[in-house]
Amino acid sequence: MVRFGGSRRALQIMLSISQKSLEVLRFIKLSLAGEEISSTIHLMSDRTHYLRVSRVNDVIRMIAKMRLVVKHRQAKAVAGYLTGQLTGNQLLLILQR
Repeated sequence: MVRFGGSRRALQIMLSISQKSLEVLRFIKLSLAGEEISSTIHLMSDRTHYLRVSRVNDVIRMIAKMRLVVKHRQAKAVAGYLTGQLTGNQLLLILQR
């Protein structure tokens, strides 16, 4: 998830995984903790749970470990932005495609 706005007009980047099964997310959270990636689990109003990774270093490390098929280009761009290889404007252009 990438959001733009706020008083500082900054990009906010986080990874989230939605799932109706809380147990599945607890398993993922435990697996991430084993990789020293911090995450939190939240409940949405429709009773769906989601796991969120929001610390920059954890997002970078999680993207590096994921094997994405559908969102690979976007995840690579986010990692490029977080590591200083892309500007915010470049990232937004890639995400808009």
